[in-house]
Amino acid sequence: MIRVSVEVRTGCTCFQVGIQAESVARSLEIADVLYPDADVRALFPVDLEDSAVRESGVVTGISSGIVVA
Repeated sequence: MIRVSVEVRTGCTCFQVGIQAESVARSLEIADVLYPDADVRALFPVDLEDSAVRESGVVTGISSGIVVA
């Protein structure tokens, strides 16, 4: 799994969220579901080695502002 920073834009509001998922594409799908009326995009570059998350202890849900899929 990787952790991706995603930019979310709605009108004049813009913020970033961290989403943990199997791929960049999946993280964008999750962001689209969480923010259906917003424009979302992955912030690059995504460093897969630094973004890699250990499988042990990973729980599906939202924890510490990170969305986990």
